[in-house]
Amino acid sequence: ATVHLGRGDYSRVPPAVLNPQWRAQAVARHVAALGAGLNFLQEVEDVVFDALQSALPGHRGSLAKRGGVRAEGCATFWPSSWRSAAEWRLEFAGRDRRMVQVHLFEPPSGERLLGTANTHLSWDAWGAPARSQAGFRQAEELLAFLDAVRPAPAAWIVAGDFNRSPDSEVLALFSSRGFASAHASCPRAATFGAPGPGQQIDFLLHTAGLAAEPTPPAPLRPVMPCEDEPSDHLPLASAFRWRENRG
Repeated sequence: ATVHLGRGDYSRVPPAVLNPQWRAQAVARHVAALGAGLNFLQEVEDVVFDALQSALPGHRGSLAKRGGVRAEGCATFWPSSWRSAAEWRLEFAGRDRRMVQVHLFEPPSGERLLGTANTHLSWDAWGAPARSQAGFRQAEELLAFLDAVRPAPAAWIVAGDFNRSPDSEVLALFSSRGFASAHASCPRAATFGAPGPGQQIDFLLHTAGLAAEPTPPAPLRPVMPCEDEPSDHLPLASAFRWRENRG
């Protein structure tokens, strides 16, 4: 989000790439080129949401912004042929007003409900104990909320920027509750260039009712955002199919 540009070092990024109007249209074109049915984005401001709505014909979208002064949030887009049976916005406890956007979708077949959650967990210092991590506590809140959703969907997809690595306590918590990473078979699925040479901190997680067929992410660029990657994170993409065994 443009509101967060002051929090990182973008001194090597050409000024034209940081122009909010250019980036809004570039992000929208980039997302549309992925050709996905479901799209989950974080740090979305109004100008980007408007551009996405124009760039994704045949989709409906919903933007859930954070409370307080941060005019950005999570945006979910889904095929217009799907019915959104329910939608919630859960604000996590704490001062930074982060949240999760939850949907229940009924695909045209009407067979099974699909639940989705789109979130952006807080960053915590690397190596901090789990109980002291704001992001870990937010993950606990998210999972407790999903457990209480009724009617319970046949499967969940949880997408977002977790600000943690695959071997973190946050990912272990999701694993203990039956979630798997769609990109577990892609060991070099780096999505963000810091810290160090880059690592995966963004995830598509799913429960056992779905099987994932992931697309390995593109290599990190030396400088991001750039003309062909208008975000400082790489997108993750995966196809999902229902498992015949619904257990």
